[in-house]
Amino acid sequence: MIIDRRSFLGRSAVLGAAAALTGCDTGVSPDAGAGGQKITWWDHNVNLQVANQAAYDAFTAETGWQVEYSYIQTAKLGQSLQLAKQSEQLPDIHTTAGLELSIPALIAAGWFQPIQWDDEVKAKFGDDGLVEGLHVFDGEVYSFPFAADKHYVAAQWFNKDFVAAAGIDTPPRTYDEFRASCRAVQQANDGAAGFIFALGHTGRLNEQVNQMAQAAGFPGIDGQLFETGEYAYHHDAYLTVIEFLLSLQRDKLIFPGVASLDDQTARVRWAAGGAGYYMDGPWCPGSVKSDAETFLDKVD
Repeated sequence: MIIDRRSFLGRSAVLGAAAALTGCDTGVSPDAGAGGQKITWWDHNVNLQVANQAAYDAFTAETGWQVEYSYIQTAKLGQSLQLAKQSEQLPDIHTTAGLELSIPALIAAGWFQPIQWDDEVKAKFGDDGLVEGLHVFDGEVYSFPFAADKHYVAAQWFNKDFVAAAGIDTPPRTYDEFRASCRAVQQANDGAAGFIFALGHTGRLNEQVNQMAQAAGFPGIDGQLFETGEYAYHHDAYLTVIEFLLSLQRDKLIFPGVASLDDQTARVRWAAGGAGYYMDGPWCPGSVKSDAETFLDKVD
């Protein structure tokens, strides 16, 4: 059966890592192997590779199309995609991590084409699965949800051994308690810092500060007020979060050199015993399993 690239996603909606289908190249790759056809796929989801590969293999077995997958580290993906766009070598499917522009702006700039799905495929997402302004733009589907629509990027993961050595029985619930926990971890584990995060990864830091500000009472999202639509990074919630992060640095509770660390490097340094606490999202255990598996039993 001949399957075009738009049909690929229609038949493979379970392949979770795609954010959108590119629109700059719909030709068949000449070096696609025995089937003569392939799809190129880039993403930053290291902990989904095993699950996705099983789906790729099933798709290839059914259609003859190959899936050429490339993993690109989160902090580097945006620049890699920009360079690929300039040289007209964009992958057929990719996430939007690191591009720093809204989806409508990317669509207007020719990054993506709509996915051509029939009603039966759309119905699989339920009544509220495909959201206008998130997956659907001007009535056309460009993307689809592959995980829960509510997730976090600023949880405090910790080294269980370090925390136990510090005598900490309950998780800190306030900024002051967190500072005290970091200090206790530092004192009980020679050479370790209290806290490490990816300060050099500005995209991830932006997400974390925004979510922490919401937790601190900001009535909006990504700096934009729900009530008026205005941007208010001067709001007390943002000032509170920034002061908190600066206080960790001032109190010398942060791992030295964090200004140059991306998320993968910071996570590996944490796993190597560099700090007690590490700020990350729900993908943290899966990424640890991929990059530092021996540390996995110590993650909580």
